[in-house]
Amino acid sequence: SAKKTMWLGFAGWANRIPLLLERFDRIFCASARPCTQYKELIYLPVPCEDERLFRPVPVDPTLDCEVSFLGGYSREARSPDHLARYLEPATRFRFSIWGADWQQAEPAVLRTAYRGRLPLKQGAALCVSSRICLSCHGVFHHEEDNMVSRPLNILACEAFVISDYLPSLEPLRDYVVFTEGGKDLEEKIRYFLAHPEERAAKVRGARTFILRHHTMAHRAKIMAQA
Repeated sequence: SAKKTMWLGFAGWANRIPLLLERFDRIFCASARPCTQYKELIYLPVPCEDERLFRPVPVDPTLDCEVSFLGGYSREARSPDHLARYLEPATRFRFSIWGADWQQAEPAVLRTAYRGRLPLKQGAALCVSSRICLSCHGVFHHEEDNMVSRPLNILACEAFVISDYLPSLEPLRDYVVFTEGGKDLEEKIRYFLAHPEERAAKVRGARTFILRHHTMAHRAKIMAQA
């Protein structure tokens, strides 16, 4: 018989899970922490968005930068203190931010790094044209341990990524450099800009890893088995 199934991929819904459990027969959840609280949930993290789109491509000189971040701004999801910790240190370098609504970002210094929106098909070009790609999860993602697809997309391009830490990112440790933010992030950016050979070594084999473990096909197989 048909079953009503939901894949709860976004963070910020934890307080609604009891209601959702009444409405759906199966709920897959990309947030690890609620899955430990509600045994009915099946943990299923997000995959790389599209491994055919996010792949190694030629460098685009118009996107060249030392550090980049691709993602939208939301004051609710990323408070000024959060961004001061995980993105502001990058403004000491040649930094570019691409995405929506950064014209109103706080701290205001981030606005100087804003370059506009980027067509999805250019995401891979930005990754490979950046010496370092940053991944910064929102407040809700930290509260619920919800990994976003950004680090997976970057690794599928075999581009170098520094990310804030979530326990759910632990399987990516061989390929991702983690940061506590603030001074630690600034020091790691400075170090890895000066050591391109270490950047290359860190992400060697990253695309193969993503193709083996983190595509939509892998997630679909888990759903089908359940």
